[in-house]
Amino acid sequence: VIAATNRDLAGMVEEGTFREDLYWRLRVVTLHMPPLRDRKSDIPVLADHFLQDLAEANGKPEKPLGDDVMPALMNYNWPGNVRELRTVIEHGVVMSNSSRIMLKHLPGYLSHAPGGMGLRAPSVPAGSGRAETRRRTEAAAAADVSGLDLESAEKQLIQEALGRTGNNRTEAADLLGISRRTLQRKLKEMGLVRSHTKRKSS
Repeated sequence: VIAATNRDLAGMVEEGTFREDLYWRLRVVTLHMPPLRDRKSDIPVLADHFLQDLAEANGKPEKPLGDDVMPALMNYNWPGNVRELRTVIEHGVVMSNSSRIMLKHLPGYLSHAPGGMGLRAPSVPAGSGRAETRRRTEAAAAADVSGLDLESAEKQLIQEALGRTGNNRTEAADLLGISRRTLQRKLKEMGLVRSHTKRKSS
């Protein structure tokens, strides 16, 4: 059995929240994996792997990363570790409408908020309770697309952005890092125009 966790299982055993017999059954050989921020040399290799894996899984041609992407990936703090990196790459695969995945196709926080978490958001005073809540909510929303097929992931991202902005398409497009025209086209392709227009007017 190979098991992975980011929890302190020993501490959980002491607290009585994890079974001690299961802990000792699992703990035969323990390997400690440093967080991604401490092994950034792995980022290019992991990014290439995720690009290939997502392309193969969805029957799409593999798109290379643009020249502006890797510096941003290397500069980011990656609080969500490898899972967050995969989600970011998947976001790029979903949102790119060109032959390459550029920085503008990735979540906005990578380009203007080092260490942030989530999709680009309207400005909120730093350190405020609202800002912290938004960062946590956005991180969870971005992680939810992991494992979906590309079409479903794209649809979920767009619906999340529209819901978070009260169906304001200009703000939703800004959240997603795409133009308003691109968002309108994608809404038409997905058959979402009528439902969101009706919800906004009600």
